[in-house]
Amino acid sequence: MTTSSQDAITFARNLIGTVNSLIATMQQLNTFKDRLTQDPNLAASAAAAMNAAGRPTLTTQNFVDVGAAITEVQFTLNSGAPTQYSKLYEIL
Repeated sequence: MTTSSQDAITFARNLIGTVNSLIATMQQLNTFKDRLTQDPNLAASAAAAMNAAGRPTLTTQNFVDVGAAITEVQFTLNSGAPTQYSKLYEIL
């Protein structure tokens, strides 16, 4: 068996921590997506607020697109048999 020259303990702990953060971040992103879905005016309001805060290039469509991107990432994580999520959860 070949031995890795990397610090395997640090690698494993960092990987597990990062996977845990990814799952927590996806939960937060899903909450934001739910809010965008439940309030059809939220994307426009967020764009207007960011415009007033100095980000004039952000538009309603940017926020709509982020919601769609969250949906696609969630779809990917829920795909497969077993799902990609289950593969991530296995190391937690």
